[in-house]
This record gives sequence, structure tokens and C-alpha cells, in this order.
Amino acid sequence: MASKILKIAASLVLVGGALAWLVGASVKDDLEYYKKVDEVMADKARWTGPKLKMGGHVPKGSIFNKPGTLEYVFTVAHNGAEVEVHYTGVVPDTFKEGAEVVVAGRLTPAGYFQANEVIAKCPSKYEGRGKGKMVDPEAPTAQAEIPASPGS
Repeated sequence: MASKILKIAASLVLVGGALAWLVGASVKDDLEYYKKVDEVMADKARWTGPKLKMGGHVPKGSIFNKPGTLEYVFTVAHNGAEVEVHYTGVVPDTFKEGAEVVVAGRLTPAGYFQANEVIAKCPSKYEGRGKGKMVDPEAPTAQAEIPASPGS
């Protein structure tokens, strides 16, 4: 009887260990950190290689676009630290100088950030006119009347 319980316990430990290893291995590949530029640049060796989302703002005069292509090189800065970002793709409409951005990708051994995604936001465009309200400043403030359809 004791040997049967021992076999069941060993089997459970083996299966449990294998499942834990599989879950750990799959999560490790998908793990993505979020850091600000100054945190990353303070410890470049630690952040070179792993997937990373990095936040900051785009300083004035730092966006360069190769004419006729979707290749961008720009700077992202935060708290006095900055990093050059290389990105190929369509950028959001709100991507401009002074905008807050989050870039996803990897810090390369050469010291620049190779992005595969750029997310930009422009909070001043959506500041509320009243307490607790989020409004689009380009939206009309008064409700327009909808004309009655013919035949009603």
C-alpha cells in the first residue's frame, strides 16, 4: 500500500514540475518590461536584449524621416536621459515633437533602441473643459438639430 502511494506522489510531483516548467518557459518569452528612458539608460547592460516598453517624450528637432520611406530615427528622453530610437513603419497621427511616447522593442548592443511599435499620446488635446469631463476641442460645443427626414 505504501509503495502505491509513493508511486502516485512521485507521479504528481513529476507532472506538476513539468507543467510548472512549461508555464515558466512560455511566460519568460512573452514577458515585456515597462521602464522610463532614465531607468534603462542608467543600467544599459541589464536592459540590452530583453523585450521592453520604454516611455518618455520626443524632444524638439529630434525626428528624422528618410524621404520616401517609413524609416524613422528619433530621440526619446526622460529626466535628462535620452536614447536614439530606430523604427520602420507607420507612426500614429499624434506622433510629433514634444509628444509623450511609448516605444516597444529592444535596446541593441550598439546603444540605440530598435522599436517595433510606437504609441504616441497628446494629452493637451483632450483636457477637460469642465471638472471630470474629457472632450475633444474640435468637437462642436452645441448640439446641432437633426433636420426631419422627408415624409415624416
